[in-house]
Amino acid sequence: MKKSEKKDKARQNLGKRQLFAIVALVVVSVLLILWFFAGEGLVKQAEMARYLKSKYGEGFIVEWPEYKNGGLGARGSWKSHAYPVSSPQLKFYIGCGAECSDDYLDFYFSKQEYNQLQQSMSSIGVTDYSVQLIIGDEVLLNIKKNSSLADIKRKYNPIYKLRLKTTETDGEDQAVGNAMGIIEKIYDQGVSRVEVDYTLITEGKKARRCTTDYDTAPRLSRENLKQCLKGE
Repeated sequence: MKKSEKKDKARQNLGKRQLFAIVALVVVSVLLILWFFAGEGLVKQAEMARYLKSKYGEGFIVEWPEYKNGGLGARGSWKSHAYPVSSPQLKFYIGCGAECSDDYLDFYFSKQEYNQLQQSMSSIGVTDYSVQLIIGDEVLLNIKKNSSLADIKRKYNPIYKLRLKTTETDGEDQAVGNAMGIIEKIYDQGVSRVEVDYTLITEGKKARRCTTDYDTAPRLSRENLKQCLKGE
């Protein structure tokens, strides 16, 4: 074999080795990325499920988590939604960074409150309503699933978000009075931070809406609510 042919063959072999090294580097990089978003995602998903079961003593289904707010030296966190195996409709947020946190009890007690309002709402013909209790993080450290909802409202005064829709059948005064009857019952339970989103469907099928918060309206009255509706 001629000397020039040997050199050409050597260069070809070197080129193949370099190409192989580049391909291997790309493959390894892709596998690492896949592991981070898939493999580590599986690990975090299982970690979240263990955290919830240990904290609440029941099984949970955790949806696929997403890694957010990480990059350029910043440490991100994994976020997802979960729900109890026994109550799939009770979906709530969970996040894990240095530590894990969740708002399961907010949704759990909101559901309890929703159920407790059903009879009062039905008595005035309301079927479209929702309740959201926002319990402070420091309070969540002191309560459990078997804590009394009445005690939570009386002792800890959670933010109470009420949305309801009523239909005017016997005049505006009667419809507003019915809604205020519900709101007054909430106040009487020791809750002062009430935010209301109230829609009144008039006899002429016109929707009038009033939204209030506890900062601008510390305690609603019938006149406050009527005036708010007129402002729409």
